[in-house]
Amino acid sequence: SSRDDNSDDEVSSFSNDRGRRRKRSKSKRRRRDNDRSVSSSSSESSSEHRRRKKKKRHKEKKRRKEKKRSKRSKDDEDDGVPYFAKYGIIKSSDYHRMQRTFTVWLEEVKGIMDFSGPKWELQNYFKDYMEDYNTATLPHVKYYDYDKWEMEEYQKQKEESTAAQKSSAQRDEAIHRQNLQEKAKQKREEELELVRNLMSKEKREEMKRKADLQAEMAHAYKTGDQETYQRLKARLEPEK
Repeated sequence: SSRDDNSDDEVSSFSNDRGRRRKRSKSKRRRRDNDRSVSSSSSESSSEHRRRKKKKRHKEKKRRKEKKRSKRSKDDEDDGVPYFAKYGIIKSSDYHRMQRTFTVWLEEVKGIMDFSGPKWELQNYFKDYMEDYNTATLPHVKYYDYDKWEMEEYQKQKEESTAAQKSSAQRDEAIHRQNLQEKAKQKREEELELVRNLMSKEKREEMKRKADLQAEMAHAYKTGDQETYQRLKARLEPEK
């Protein structure tokens, strides 16, 4: 019986050891799985970050190239540098569409007024015009589209005329204001002069009145009229 109990204890101890080892093994596997998962996630995150950074650099580089190309094109236009097809391309079939502009070019550049020569000669002139048009080497911008240039010139002259009229109106208004100011100044000076004149007149009258009173008082004194003398004296004394 004692041997059986010992045997049972050994079996139980072995079973418990196996259970603990199994638990430790599961725990280690779980940690390894977690570490792999974290490592994988970190790797994916880092890879995604690099892809985004590379994509951003590519976009930025493309944007700078487009900006540089646009600036170069704008500088060429601003500098007036001719280049092929700057104003478009015309062909022999565009003769009727370009007839008015071509006629102006023929008159002003070639000095040919009311061309009456053969058709082949006219076609040769149009070929010369067409070559200068397509290479943007015509001597003036009006020879690319005379109707458009004429309209722009008309609008420009209209704006200049409107600006001149506005400037003239402003100048007239300024002159009118100046005239009003001068009139107001002259009026004030006239009023001041009138006040000065009135003061002088009143002063002269006051002096004359005092002189009359003094003469009357002297006469009353001589005649012994004390009552009149005292009354006139009282009137003059406060005014001294």
